Parts: sequence; structure tokens; C-alpha cells
Amino acid sequence: MKYTEVCAFLDSIQKKSNIKFGLDTVRAVLTHRIFPRQGGLQAVQVGGTNGKGSTCYYLSSILVRNGVRTGLFLSPHLVDIRERILINFRPISARDFARVGTLIIRITREMRDQGVIPRLPTYFEYLFLIAIYHFHSREVDLVILEVGLGGRLDATSAITPVLTVVTRIALDHEKYLGNTRREIAREKAGIVRQGIPVVSYHGICSAPGRILRREAARKKAPFLPVPGRGIGRECSGIPARYRFRSRGDYRFSLKNDAPYLARNAACAIRAAEWLDRRGAFGLSSKIMIRGISDILLPGRLELIQGSEGEQILLDIAHNPDGFRALSAVLKSRGKKDMVLVYGVLAEKNFKKMLDKILRFVKIVIITKPISPRACDGRIIGNHLRDKTKWEYHPDIRRALARARGCGTDILVTGSFYLVGPVKRILAEEVQGEQRSL
Repeated sequence: MKYTEVCAFLDSIQKKSNIKFGLDTVRAVLTHRIFPRQGGLQAVQVGGTNGKGSTCYYLSSILVRNGVRTGLFLSPHLVDIRERILINFRPISARDFARVGTLIIRITREMRDQGVIPRLPTYFEYLFLIAIYHFHSREVDLVILEVGLGGRLDATSAITPVLTVVTRIALDHEKYLGNTRREIAREKAGIVRQGIPVVSYHGICSAPGRILRREAARKKAPFLPVPGRGIGRECSGIPARYRFRSRGDYRFSLKNDAPYLARNAACAIRAAEWLDRRGAFGLSSKIMIRGISDILLPGRLELIQGSEGEQILLDIAHNPDGFRALSAVLKSRGKKDMVLVYGVLAEKNFKKMLDKILRFVKIVIITKPISPRACDGRIIGNHLRDKTKWEYHPDIRRALARARGCGTDILVTGSFYLVGPVKRILAEEVQGEQRSL
């Protein structure tokens, strides 16, 4: 199969399959002879609600800077599906994606027809299997696996890690995970393994932290919290400098400057410290700081200068807790009278999300994320009717053009499936300008 054919097959799987929880299919496929035994694959599994991706990026940057050949599995992607499978931050090539994808599709069809597995893998499971095969074949030193949804029954849990990390737990995906933070924390705590250390964003003063600690104690897993009081902001310039005291004393700045990202960076440092203690990798604390300070996270408070001089702020916040953090950043930067380009998936609590940031906005341009699960913008507009000015432009390109015509800073947020297409449009503009030179 060609690259485009593999992508088309995966898209067809995504469109016709619902979320399916369970590890039986993935575990069975991983026993196929094309996969080496897991003994040669060291993994760090990263779960949580918000901050999983940024923590994965920070930890990967620390390791790569220290000379560790690092595989990184992320979800979802912003612009290109190959962003999900990286080695030392280089995406899997289209050729390798097609080759490995074709192989995995063929053997899963055979296993289904032979009754070895009850069904074909889901979209996410296929990408996970492609990633694991690719990481094995390229002989990485360590892989970092971002959990897709939940934890206990997520495909990434088919691999036994050497370390788990749980980032901030908040309300999201309530339909699948529960309606309270306690219920969601119990599901996320499913990635805690027998005797495997767990780094926790939450300390024991919070309900999620207590649930994680109890689960860690039950499984005799060392519990390594990252207390907020251990992280301080040393100066308020741009970029600000932060200090994190753990086994070492770390001072760092962030290219995507926000206090909540500093806490995620601290989780990555805590994880790197434990990996260093194992003796498998000789990690320098100075290079660890460079790994944190040098990386620019895509779609996280990412500031882009538009072709017409406007500033466009991209942020993948997609639930009320993410919008709470975004609101704090906008307030600290003195933002006001922005144009908000907003789109969200139907299952999200858009009312709580919007209510947290409307004070920074003079008009909302509602649009439609590139997803079959996108919320009808007219429903969002009805909520905004008595709150602020709004317009509905389903086409993202037209929505962005309308926002640019307002003559002020632009904020694009609400969904990966909105921020990604906007990034693609802006990148196309830059490429067009370069070709015209």
C-alpha cells in the first residue's frame, strides 16, 4: 500500500468505529512474530487529563539533549499524522509509515480471519502498533508513550513501562471516564503498575493525589509527587525564569511561557531524575535544563506573527480546566479586546470554557473543527447571544480571514482539530511567500 492508501484506510477505520476499551486485541497483535519480545523496549507511560503532551515533549527533549535515542508516541496530531511517531523529534518517514502500516494491516486482517483477534484494531490502536514496530526496528534506547484516553484500558497500557507519569487530572471525557475528578482519577490510576514508580503532578493534598498514592501503595509502587510549592517564578520578564527544587536545583526558562507549563516541565525533570538514578543513562542536570529551555511546544501558547503584522496565539486548550489555565495567562499578559476564533467538539462543555475567557475578547468567530464530532456553531452562538458579538463561519480559512480583518490580536483555541488546520494554513502562507521571493 502507498502512504496515501494507508492514511485512507486509517481514516475509514476512524469514521466507522467508536471508542473501544480493552487490551485483548492489542496484546494479541503484539505477540505476533513480527514484534520482538518487549524485553528490549524500555518505556515511560504518561497519563493524565491536561499536560500529557507537553510533559512528553519536555522529557523527550531532556533525553535527546543527553544523547538518548528517544521514541515519542503522541496523540492527537496537529498537522500531519506522522507527528504522532517521532524518534529524536524526527517524524517517521512517509515511506516507513506506508511500509509498517501495510504490514500491520495485513497481519491484523489475517489474525481476525483466523479468529485470533475478535476485531480489527481501532484508529488509535493501529497507530500505536505502527509506532511500537517502528521503535523496535530503529532500536531506540527508550520510548515515551502518551496515553490516548483514560489509562487502565488504553492501548499504551499493553506495554509494561519502567516508569509512569500522571499529569494534572481534571474533568474531560466524562461520558467514558466519570463525572467527578475522583472517578476520573481512579481510571487514570489504572496505569500505576506493580512495583513501577509513578511521578505524580498531584500531591497528597488533592483528591486525585490521594487516589494515586493509595493505588501506588496497594501495588508497592514508589510514589513521586511534584508539589506545586517546589516550583517558583524567579522573575516576570519574557521569558520568565522558574526554579524547581527536587533532588537538584533547577533554574529554567520556557519558550512557551506559562506557570502551568512550568509544573509540567517539573514533572519531566522528576521523571528524568528517576531514570538517571537507575543508571541506564548518564543525564547531566545542566543539559536537562537546556532540554527544557530550548524546546518550543507546538500549539501550546504558540505565538505566530501573521503575514499582515497581526499576532496569532494558538492554544490547544479543549476543556474547562485548560481554559482556566489559559485565562490566567491572558490576565497576566494584560490581554484585552482580542478576536477569538473558536471551535469545539460536541461532547465538550463549551459554556464553561467560553465563560472563562470572554472578558478578554471583543468578538467570537465560531468555526467548525475538522472532525465528524464537531459541535454545531449555531448552538455555541445561541449561548453567546446575550454575552458578546459573534459570527459563524464554518470554513476555517474564511473564519481566520474574518478574524484578521478585525485589526487586533487573534486567539485560536478550543480543539486540536481547529488549531492544527490553522497552523497548516499559516505554514502554507509562509511557503507561498518564500516561493514568490
